[in-house]
Amino acid sequence: MKIKIFTFGCKTNQYDGQLLKENLEANGWTVTADNDFETALINSCCVTANAEKEIKHLITKISKEGRKVWLTGCFTDKFTDLFPDITIFSKNFLMDNYFHSKIHSISRFSSHTRTFIKIEDGCENFCTYCIVPYTRGKIKSRNSAEIIDEIKNITNNGCKEIVLTGTNLGRYGKDTDTDLSHLLAHIFKIRELRRLRISSIELLHLSDSILKMLSESEKFCPSFHIPLQSGSDNVLHKMARRYKIQDYIDKTEKIKTLFPDVTFTTDIMVGFPGETDKDFLETLDIIKQIGFLKVHIFPFSPRERTPAFSFPWQVPEKIKKERAKTAKEISEKVSMEVKNQFLNREFDVLIEEKKGGYWFGHTKNYLPVIFKSSKDLHNKIVNVQISFHNIQ
Repeated sequence: MKIKIFTFGCKTNQYDGQLLKENLEANGWTVTADNDFETALINSCCVTANAEKEIKHLITKISKEGRKVWLTGCFTDKFTDLFPDITIFSKNFLMDNYFHSKIHSISRFSSHTRTFIKIEDGCENFCTYCIVPYTRGKIKSRNSAEIIDEIKNITNNGCKEIVLTGTNLGRYGKDTDTDLSHLLAHIFKIRELRRLRISSIELLHLSDSILKMLSESEKFCPSFHIPLQSGSDNVLHKMARRYKIQDYIDKTEKIKTLFPDVTFTTDIMVGFPGETDKDFLETLDIIKQIGFLKVHIFPFSPRERTPAFSFPWQVPEKIKKERAKTAKEISEKVSMEVKNQFLNREFDVLIEEKKGGYWFGHTKNYLPVIFKSSKDLHNKIVNVQISFHNIQ
């Protein structure tokens, strides 16, 4: 019984993919990375039209080959009519009813020297463009003791770096009478843990108490992914993002004072309904002002069931593509300027893999670094001087 797992989308989905893998193996399945499988388990994503297109293509291809397809994840309700022959599961149904020996924590993270740990699922923000609250549902926080035990197990197995992730990470504990600060305090006490990152977190959830706690831990990696979406207050209001650009500027400036070598990454959506040329130029200006190490750029994808799907003043696809291209060019130039600030300084790098004869890894503040060495450095932390030749 050979099965191959195809995971699309966010870090939360990647964690779920590993959890599904370990449960399958515990139930006698052989999970393969090769093409010799009888069944494909597709762990789907619903955020963008491009993800939907890729999933449809994959289902069609595998079905034509005469192989079974199991579908789970965020997009299950989209495919019942399109692909009547595939087996569709909700993740909860798979975990609660299908596996005989249910595993609720992962013991490793395949092919990664860093491990994603999901601490919560669900989102209740209801941004006007986002389908996730409808597919993931309300906030569901994991038990803190279970999370701590999972991290201890992972680090005892040799993992050097943990990344906390969730659909709406900053709302952890809303449903269980606790909060992220409480969880972080316990995680930082884990002796074997070398590095801790937090994945995407909303601006409004980075409280002063959380920032203070993070700044006081040597284990915390000073790199923040704070979704921006737009540099225009007008567009942010239409998106129901609940903050203004000045709030974003003020928060990132405060973070810079607490973490001297901090870097920022973000998400930018272009072509939201009603986005004018002026709105777009304001977004380019904020990319330059904040100085992002990396910007994930997404053209607006209309998602059924979301308010923005039927908003007036939809931006033509041609303009979306032009704006995405311009934003990419600007963000890459800004990224290089950020990286240049760290030239000729020494940083510890966690080595993740070997690519084309070079060892590759990241500094704590998420600078991507490559260099040559004859030693086996996989999953080692080594000190490297940053130069034009080894920064990516």
